[in-house]
Amino acid sequence: MKPQVILARTTSGCAALFVNGSVVMEAAATVDVNKLADAARNFSTALQVTLIECTLEAPADSHGNWSKVNWAGLVSELPTFTELPDSVPVRIWEAYDLEDGATPIDTHSFEICDQRQNNGQARLIVTAQAASPEPDLLDVLLEVQASPFNAAAHVPVAHVHVDMDDPVVTILKLGDKLLVRPNTGVRLEHEVMVIDGKPEDVVVIS
Repeated sequence: MKPQVILARTTSGCAALFVNGSVVMEAAATVDVNKLADAARNFSTALQVTLIECTLEAPADSHGNWSKVNWAGLVSELPTFTELPDSVPVRIWEAYDLEDGATPIDTHSFEICDQRQNNGQARLIVTAQAASPEPDLLDVLLEVQASPFNAAAHVPVAHVHVDMDDPVVTILKLGDKLLVRPNTGVRLEHEVMVIDGKPEDVVVIS
C-alpha cells in the first residue's frame, strides 16, 4: 500500500505534515508554513501519491501559539481515506450483486497508474487473467496535449493500446467532437454488425 500524506493546517495559522498518521514536520510562521506546503507537495510527488490537504480548528487553549498544539492529539480529526492497491481483481459488473449464493469469479485485473502529480498522466489497464503467451489487455493512457491544429490550445487526449506496443489509436477531444488518429499501419474499417439482434454501424480498428 502507498503511504498516506496529509498536510494539515489549523485556523491559528500553523501547519504539520503527517505521513501514515505520524507527524514528521511542523511549522508556525507564515514563511515556514509555505515552505512546509512546498515540501509536502514535492514529497508526495516523489512518492507518486496524492497529497491530502485539510484545515483543523485550532485548540481553544493554543491562543495562536503553535507550540501548544498537540498534533498527535489531532490525528483523529484528520480526513480518513482508503487507498486501494494499484491492481485489483475485477469481474463483469453484473456479478457484483449475485443473489443465488454463487461464488463470483474475477476474470480480469484492473490497474491504475496515477502519475497526475508527476507528469500529468494517468494510465488504466484491464488485463484478462487467463494464461496466454501474450497478455490480453486494454491500456488507455490519459493526458493533455497541444492540439494538432493550434499549438496554443491544450486538449484532453487518450492513447489506446491493445498490447505492449505503441498505441493503435490516439483520441483527441476537440470541442464537441472526437478526433481519432490511427497509428502507422493501423486500419479503420467501417462495417455493419448484428449486435443484440439489430444491425449497427461500427468501426473496427485492426
